[in-house]
Amino acid sequence: MNRRLHAHASYELRVEGHLDEHWSTWFDEMSLIREDDGTTTLRGLVTDQAALHGLLAKVRDLGIPDLRGGHRHPSLSSCSTVLGRRPGMSPNRNPLENTMSHPIPATLYRIAAVAGGGSAIILLINAAKRAEVIPTSAFTQLVAPLAQILALALVTALYLAFGRRAGTLGLVAFGLNAFSLAALVGVEFVINLVFADLPDQTGEALRAGTLGVALTLASISFLLGTLSFVAAMLRSREVPTAPLVLYAVGVVPISLRAFVPEVALDLGLVTLAVGISWLAVWLFNRSSRITTWANHAIAQEG
Repeated sequence: MNRRLHAHASYELRVEGHLDEHWSTWFDEMSLIREDDGTTTLRGLVTDQAALHGLLAKVRDLGIPDLRGGHRHPSLSSCSTVLGRRPGMSPNRNPLENTMSHPIPATLYRIAAVAGGGSAIILLINAAKRAEVIPTSAFTQLVAPLAQILALALVTALYLAFGRRAGTLGLVAFGLNAFSLAALVGVEFVINLVFADLPDQTGEALRAGTLGVALTLASISFLLGTLSFVAAMLRSREVPTAPLVLYAVGVVPISLRAFVPEVALDLGLVTLAVGISWLAVWLFNRSSRITTWANHAIAQEG
């Protein structure tokens, strides 16, 4: 049975060991009170159920095990959760000692979001180059394939955070989209770093052969992979609809570049860049409140 929390409910969590004040930022500016018994009490406001599960996920991600006990007052205005220690752990040992060197999920999500922003910038550079707003140079040709590589980081983060909630559809869609993005890296290298230096006649001859078939298959898989991935993200009901729609719309003329006019391709690149940058900003801002699929399932069953 699901229960809604009152807006800005006050919560307390107690963890083993004494945490330094700098951890207050990581725990969404909660107050840290170091108790005489060697524990730390985290006290602050939690806006809703999702924020609560995100807070508990942060505690888990730091390596503090055995979340147990816990209760809510009838008013749902406060909560006390005690976290145990690993079997055999010394009572005076800080459970965070062996976890400080590991990257935390929120940081990884932010890195992926920044990569998505980089992909959007490169897509805009590609559009400006094709529209002759900026000159074609060795730099613009070299960075063009990086758009797909950086986009793959964003797509992977979105799948890990939300796509798994779509079940088999999410897994298949992610696999197809990841494969097609990887294939497009090769396509972009061929187009920007090989065809650019070939005589037009030679390029046309290559496109008419086996290479042209491979390029077409990569473009079709990119279209199908993207549309299925967007469908999986929409099914999760977590990712905002508008940037996903822009992402899908922008991909269509890019995948069909051999059959659409140049202006349509340029608009597709810009639309895709807007969609990706929107998703990147949203993921970056959401990163500290993302719960795992396991926690999401628990919340649904609770």
